[in-house]
Amino acid sequence: MDDQMNALQKQLVPVRGGKPGPAGVTLSLLTGFRLTQIAAWPETLAAAAAGCQTAPAQGGCTCAVPDISSARTLMQVSGPQAPVLLNPFLPQDLRPSAFPAGCATSTAFHHVGVTLWRTNAGFTLALPSSFAASLRELLEGSALQYGLKTRETPFIPAEGELE
Repeated sequence: MDDQMNALQKQLVPVRGGKPGPAGVTLSLLTGFRLTQIAAWPETLAAAAAGCQTAPAQGGCTCAVPDISSARTLMQVSGPQAPVLLNPFLPQDLRPSAFPAGCATSTAFHHVGVTLWRTNAGFTLALPSSFAASLRELLEGSALQYGLKTRETPFIPAEGELE
């Protein structure tokens, strides 16, 4: 599904707003990522991860490998005020000593289950696509007090970071 349209791509207009001066927060819509789910019997999971065709059949089924990329929208929150912006929304200690780069967790953002990971560039949120627009609006509205920049950027995992 190469022509997939991210839930926010139709709505995102790059802006710079809020507090004058340099942006304290940059919200980036990450595009072009792929998310695949692998479902297999415990005995065949390793083979399924290597390639579903090589997994031996268990009851006629080896595994299912659906592309679920359209189920999630990736937003990167970066800048010096990113942890301050996210703290009121997430029940997570975001200090670097408690949640360093490379860490990931499943958490709740405004009562919505999300996946959060910290990279060297900032924080990445995997939002359910059906909630992405409303959660983005919350972030944008709150980020204005720090100076906000929004943009769309391709998803390119950095060497050694969570992929």
